[in-house]
Amino acid sequence: MPTNIKKTAPAHHVAAPASAAAKKKAPAKKKLEAPTSIKAGGLASHAPAAQKKSNIDKLAAADKAHGVKVVDIVKKASSTTAISAKFNFGGYEGRMLKPGEEILLELPEHLRDRPVRNVILVHRKDSAHDSGKYTGEHDDSPALTAVHVHAKDLPAGEAWRMWDGPWGASGDEGAKFAEKRGAGDPEFETEFNWPENGHSGVYDGGSTTHLLLADAARVKALGDDPSFVHSVEIQVAPPKPKEVLQAIFSPGTSLGDTETLVGHEFGGGQNHDGKFPHALELSGWGDGGAGASKLPDGWSMDGGQLSIPLKAGRVVTGVDIACGDTHPDGATNKDGGKGTLGYSRLSIGLQHANGSTDWFMSKQGVPPEGILTGAPSDIAYKTKAGDKIVVSASSDTTYVMGLRVGLI
Repeated sequence: MPTNIKKTAPAHHVAAPASAAAKKKAPAKKKLEAPTSIKAGGLASHAPAAQKKSNIDKLAAADKAHGVKVVDIVKKASSTTAISAKFNFGGYEGRMLKPGEEILLELPEHLRDRPVRNVILVHRKDSAHDSGKYTGEHDDSPALTAVHVHAKDLPAGEAWRMWDGPWGASGDEGAKFAEKRGAGDPEFETEFNWPENGHSGVYDGGSTTHLLLADAARVKALGDDPSFVHSVEIQVAPPKPKEVLQAIFSPGTSLGDTETLVGHEFGGGQNHDGKFPHALELSGWGDGGAGASKLPDGWSMDGGQLSIPLKAGRVVTGVDIACGDTHPDGATNKDGGKGTLGYSRLSIGLQHANGSTDWFMSKQGVPPEGILTGAPSDIAYKTKAGDKIVVSASSDTTYVMGLRVGLI
């Protein structure tokens, strides 16, 4: 998801007043020195390795010593890909975290030497645990959820980092406001493109865009009412590809640097009244709309799904998709942007000649505009004859401004 959003695009959330905790003065920031280079690209940086001894138990002890209620330490992700680790909680209902409680998450070894690119939080507030009033626009006892990433090579006081996204946060420590929703409809909060938007120390350490190498993360409830957390996903930048398959559908779109996305531009979205000129339209049906005329040779729309054939003997480093889902009606939405907010969910997979598919991104929420990124689950898989990348959308239309596939 993923992937960054232009700073003119509002996030998918309902504004809420800060809780008592949110009103505390943020810690002063100072200049931070951090890594500025990425490990050389290629398969070696993703090759399986013996898991190094984790620091996560020490992190848990340190948080407990500071009065934090650490309710769980998760040392194995629910699922992983070449560039991501996803942690699922609590099944259909999600896991309830009371204010002040947190869960620590250990990142897999193969992600620790790649810079963090995106963090995706799926959460909600449950009506059965609402202690105050909620009108749909105002919540006087909000549920707030924060995700922090732990830098593996910074001093302890500066190591816990929070996203410096363009709209700030709803509460203290970078926390996001959790909308009141049913269990089957949690809210997707995607903190896009950490290398460009930057990050700050939760307790100390100033704002910086230096590349963040992480070994752990944590999800923490900071509001007045409990948060229900369904999942947390950490995505890192893929290695630099040797070959790129690319298509630009909306004029003026650029996907930027293949590792950091720096230099990206969008030819649609909030700078175009929430519309996506000449975009490829994915919606579970249809022929792709205006963008279908710009499909490269061999690319095709099959039953509403985009198919991209691959040569044999390649490793897919990542798939970047510049996309959005605001409706082209020009209406002012609840976040103050243009275009009624959509509900599209994007899926990306590697389909084999026998018809089986490795869905390495499944029904991820699409932002008003942004870059979503995914990579195969098998980090060393070499493509075989008949393999292809497939991209589909459900629930609403995803407008694809540009897409690239990295290969080595």
